[in-house]
Amino acid sequence: MKRAREERKRWPYHGAPQRALLFAAAGVFLGAALPWALVLGRWLWGSPLAISWVLWAGLMTIVAAWVPWRAIVVLSSLAGGGTAVGFAVWQTARIFDLCPLSLECLPGPGVGVLLAAGAAALYQGMQVLRAWARG
Repeated sequence: MKRAREERKRWPYHGAPQRALLFAAAGVFLGAALPWALVLGRWLWGSPLAISWVLWAGLMTIVAAWVPWRAIVVLSSLAGGGTAVGFAVWQTARIFDLCPLSLECLPGPGVGVLLAAGAAALYQGMQVLRAWARG
């Protein structure tokens, strides 16, 4: 029994990228909680459906940070990071579509944090995938 515990690997199972995924998940959750737009001096948050998708992306990134199975780590980090980046880009494009080149409509801090955290999750997922491909 003692030997089995010694042979079992401890977290992070796949090195530093998995630890970084935990911080990326925290960033995704923070991006969901912050305002997504500044329109005519008022802060606006995302719609409930968009926020629920972003929270799902954060959960997928947390799964990638915690599980020992490499395939789940890669798939969850790419799904969570891709969803976060997709919503950040979509929200920014929507804001600039409504008020092009105007200081009256700007993306909020939530969109920036969401973009950075999603990109970090995508990058760390690719790091795990590259390490897996190398053997």
